[in-house]
Amino acid sequence: EFSVGYTGQSGDFFYNLNANLTTVKNKVINMFNHDRIGGNYGMIEEGYSMNYLWGYKVGGIFQSDAEASEYSSQIRDIYATGNVKKAGDMWFQNLHGNADADNKYFNPIPDTTVNDYDQTYLGKTIPGFFYGFSVNLGYRNLDLSASFTGVGDVQKYNSQLQQNTQMDGEINQITDVLNRWTPTNPSTTFPRAAAGDPGGNNRFSSRFVENAGFLRFANLQLGYSLPLKSLSLDFAQRLRLWVGGSNLFCVTQWKGLDPENEAFPIPRSFLFGVDATF
Repeated sequence: EFSVGYTGQSGDFFYNLNANLTTVKNKVINMFNHDRIGGNYGMIEEGYSMNYLWGYKVGGIFQSDAEASEYSSQIRDIYATGNVKKAGDMWFQNLHGNADADNKYFNPIPDTTVNDYDQTYLGKTIPGFFYGFSVNLGYRNLDLSASFTGVGDVQKYNSQLQQNTQMDGEINQITDVLNRWTPTNPSTTFPRAAAGDPGGNNRFSSRFVENAGFLRFANLQLGYSLPLKSLSLDFAQRLRLWVGGSNLFCVTQWKGLDPENEAFPIPRSFLFGVDATF
């Protein structure tokens, strides 16, 4: 953890600056019987960060039926209905072979089948660092304070994006699916729309893993302390009026509502108040 601050004054102008940084490095050292436990949203395994994301890695999108057929002739995907892939379907990386007597969870040598043994590390869910900085300024009766917070080196699975871009049934979808693959729109990011998802495009995969790092403008407040003596107001020792806001903006690559809490996003608030000392 690192923290630094500086305070200074020049005439009627006062300023205070603060910054902090906390780095986090975690790794599972030993598991009983060298087992691993967990699932897609949080796997615990020796040599990895706690609760890492675990699933399939996207290789790309077939741009023609010929590409799809060539792939299917060499690789069997258990999630594709009848092992039939079409133009616009995603293909997933064949990383491992089936577990055997010498390999507990998978054989490191790839085989000709994409199945559960090909799931792998997709990202860490514990941030690698936390940071923040704040500024406090004052000039005569005016004061201003602002604070920023953030995290980095962290990934999350965007389950809302997965649910709202499935294109596998008669349900409402977000407008991102307008950029889906079609013969006239050879997309490399969104697969084709297909009822029932016969290509297995919506499995837990790197397709929905996103950078969840962010920089948030956490708080801002502007205040003015009334000159009570000059105004001949003696009913109070101090009277300060202020306006402010919280969560004014958030800079992030996360495509959901909020990188910190998708289920209960942090609201943006605008406030005003009066501080009085009698």
